[in-house]
Amino acid sequence: MDWQRMSTHEHARRAFTTALLPVGTIEAHDGAPLGTDNYIPAELGQRLSERLEIPCLPVMPYGVTKSLLAFSGSCGVSEALLEQFLFEVGRSLARNGLRYLFVLDGHGGNFTALKAGAARLHQECGLFTAVIEWWHEAESIAIEIFGEGGLGHSAVDELGMLVGLCPELEAAIPKQTVSSYYLYKGVKPYPAPHPVLTYGRPDDPVDLSRLEPEKCRRFAEQVTDLMARIVREILTGWQGIGRATD
Repeated sequence: MDWQRMSTHEHARRAFTTALLPVGTIEAHDGAPLGTDNYIPAELGQRLSERLEIPCLPVMPYGVTKSLLAFSGSCGVSEALLEQFLFEVGRSLARNGLRYLFVLDGHGGNFTALKAGAARLHQECGLFTAVIEWWHEAESIAIEIFGEGGLGHSAVDELGMLVGLCPELEAAIPKQTVSSYYLYKGVKPYPAPHPVLTYGRPDDPVDLSRLEPEKCRRFAEQVTDLMARIVREILTGWQGIGRATD
């Protein structure tokens, strides 16, 4: 179900109406790979593709990197460009018969641009489009498996998902407590003072020694199960709208 591996003949024969599109970015994740926000949605997309029998498009690896752009290796594109990217790709897919598109976002900075692109696709092209960020709904799963505290960007939940989905990258993760910056609700520094960012409490330690391989595997599996349920729920509702208006 890898979109780019299939031939033109196979696409013509199968006439897909639904697809998954992973989107990420290249930005600092402290000791973890710069491409963490790409690895996660790309692998999540492949797993959802197999489970739901929905083809997965190649990952868009450049997103809206802002607060972490000052750190070495980070790069990105503007919100306007990312919005236009989604609109152009979605419009071309709609012309070839696609009706439903699920955008698997791996980077929170992309959300504004992707939401705008998704709205345009529905309004101007009739393409039903959903933007999904896995970590919001996964917080309770992360707490259950890894314990309280230390969740956020390049923190326990994100790097747990990375190791669970891509175990070959485990060696890149420092298995220790790492420095971090708490994102105060009323404060927005540019650039961020540290590439590890937490959202819970100012004194939450980011203890990456909790990222035991078996826990990471269970976390990734349960988050994948949750994302599959969400996609099915949305798709069932969309298809019901189509039947009601036919």
